[in-house]
Amino acid sequence: MQRLLRSCILFSVLMQSAYAVRSQTAGPVDFTGVIAKYDAGFDGIGPQVYFLPPPASKEEQLASKLEAKVTESQVVREYLDNLQFILRIKEVGDLGAVLAQLESKLDGKTSLEGLVLQEIARQSARNNVDMVANLENYLAKEYLSAGKVKDALIFFETALYAKVSLRKQADVDLLTNNLAVGYEYERNLDRAASLHREVYDRAVANRDAAQQAQSLANLALVKARQGNYLDAENDLIRTVIPMVRRARNAEGHVNALIVLAEVYRLQERYPEAQWFLVQAKQIAQEGNLNALMPEIIFSLAENKKIAGNPRVAIQEYEEASDLANGYADRHFGMQLAIQDALGDLYHQAGNYERAATALSVYDTLKSRFFLRSFSASN
Repeated sequence: MQRLLRSCILFSVLMQSAYAVRSQTAGPVDFTGVIAKYDAGFDGIGPQVYFLPPPASKEEQLASKLEAKVTESQVVREYLDNLQFILRIKEVGDLGAVLAQLESKLDGKTSLEGLVLQEIARQSARNNVDMVANLENYLAKEYLSAGKVKDALIFFETALYAKVSLRKQADVDLLTNNLAVGYEYERNLDRAASLHREVYDRAVANRDAAQQAQSLANLALVKARQGNYLDAENDLIRTVIPMVRRARNAEGHVNALIVLAEVYRLQERYPEAQWFLVQAKQIAQEGNLNALMPEIIFSLAENKKIAGNPRVAIQEYEEASDLANGYADRHFGMQLAIQDALGDLYHQAGNYERAATALSVYDTLKSRFFLRSFSASN
């Protein structure tokens, strides 16, 4: 028994000596395939060889970046959803010269908001009610863009009351629309519906077919957001679309089809939404309504992505991106969402080079986006 124990101890000592010699001569055994660091002269506490995981491949690095932007993507989508409200705000009055003069005074110590407020005070002192209301509408739109909904609603309402006192009915309708859109943004849909109904009723009384179609389409969209999908569909299919077709109002027809597609999208009925968007695309192309094309193609791409048709979605996202370049400021948020989607879709398709390119463009746009967001919130 003692002989067996001595043999085991001797065998263990010999094996340790052999391993030490091998480590100093032939080098260590690399079980991972990657030796991160080796120091044969190291005699402190710890091993001579440090085995670390292999460096991440380009594909793995790309996947990590795409995974990290999930939260950012949600912020971008919220921004894009809110932008749809901002784009529906109507300008009131001609403020080109006034705003250009105010912008020329901008420096590091002043903001455009402050200058507009000063101009409102100056015009108020002159009792120029009309100009004050125009400036208040402009400021309300800027507040809405910055997410300051309460401030926006106050200025929209003040401007509206001023135009009512001046009996400027065309401006009253524009501001009533703007106030309604502000309440939509706030998700006060009952108040928004009531205001859109006011504009529609006045348009009926004035036999203004174009205004009837637009205000009824706006009302239909509010109804859909309230869950009254059937009413919204009937308003658009049985009233608005026949009205704009009779009037040969191509732009009104396209807008009505876009709203109808949105009504179906809210119900997750993507084939119907896609069908109406295709119709809108055809009419816009025939009427050379180029400004409407980026939104139509982008909406088609979104539907294809959700419906599980990534190949066509990629083509339409790329097309929408090219079209939106001509309207860079208006469609900034759309471009950001497009590159966001393209990065994911190309990565899923295994086209890592295109995915990396989309991610690079996304990062560039994102830095501008968050700078805008920060500036707007301060």
